[in-house]
Parts: sequence; C-alpha cells; structure tokens
Amino acid sequence: MDFDNLPWPDKNDDLLELGDDWTNNACLNYSSDELSIYSEGYKRAGNMLSDKLQKNRNGIDFLIYPLIFLYRHHIELELKIIIKEGSYLLEDEKVMRNHHKLHNLWDDAKKIIEEIWPDSPKDDLKAVEKTVLQLNDLDPGSYAFRYDRDKQGNKPNPDLNNIDIKKFSEVIKNVSAFFDGVSTAISVYIDHKKEMKRHYSP
Repeated sequence: MDFDNLPWPDKNDDLLELGDDWTNNACLNYSSDELSIYSEGYKRAGNMLSDKLQKNRNGIDFLIYPLIFLYRHHIELELKIIIKEGSYLLEDEKVMRNHHKLHNLWDDAKKIIEEIWPDSPKDDLKAVEKTVLQLNDLDPGSYAFRYDRDKQGNKPNPDLNNIDIKKFSEVIKNVSAFFDGVSTAISVYIDHKKEMKRHYSP
C-alpha cells in the first residue's frame, strides 16, 4: 500500500468549497418540484449502481445495501408524489404522511389512482401492489439496508441470504415506469384544470 498517497484529513479541508472546474458543481434549489428531483436522483443512482455491478461484480456483497436503499427510497417518494399531486387534482388534499410505511402509502396512492382512472386495468394494480408489499416486507421502516440492527437490536431479514441484483432492478424499473406514467398524467390533468379555470373564470 502506498501510504504516502493515502487520503487523510487536512485542517484546510472544506466540504462546501468550490473548485476551479465549474462542471463539478451540482445545482440545488433550482426547481419548485423538489420531491420529483429527489425521487429521480435516487432512481438514477440506483440504476447506475445496478448497471455497474452487473458489469463488474466486485464489491457486490457490500453495495447491495445502498442499492436497495436507493431503490426503496425512490419508490417511497414516487408514492408520496402521487398522493400529493393526486389529492390536489381531486381537491381532496390529504395530510402527507411523514413516515416510511410503503403499504400505507400505497393504500392512499391506489385509492387516488382508482378514483382518477376507475377503469384502470386491475392486473396492473395487482402487479404493482405485489412489488410494493414485497418491498415493504423486506424493509418495513426504511432501516433494514441502512443499519445492521433495528431499534430493538434485531437483525433485519435474518433468513434472507441472496438477492439477484439484475432481477431486483428490473422489477423496480417496471414499477417505477408505472408510477412515472401515473404522476405525469396527473400533472397534465392539473395543468389542464388550471387552464380551464383561467379560461372560464369571470
């Protein structure tokens, strides 16, 4: 090991210092649609990590934890987007649940989807529900892939020994595409509703 080039803290280190190359500067707080930006960021990070691991399995047993957390958090945020935007469209705004329980969030989102599209294919909803509930069982409180023990000192998923990252990612991407379609359509409906109000308001 080259100890001379080993990274080490320096008294002049500054986390927020901007370097000379402006292309390294990520922009924050530039959009009013912050929830979607967060969700998209976690999805892209999960996809990038999954793609990298499928090409090079080096470190797969370490990186499975952040990979699943990234995807789980993306799904949680997608559900919250649908609840927020859908309830606004229906003029039946719900109090946003500040928790990580996917099954409860799905219940709210599913009701909104069924109200907006009463004739929506039931098989699609069943397929999405299956994945969301599996993910909820795998990580009920959004802690199982961040910590080795829960608040009671129990090991999460003690009987789970293997996860196929390729299959896992494919299933998440399918559900993500469904949610993206739902939230995009809701946004279009909201824009149309606002335009109608402007057009017909006295």
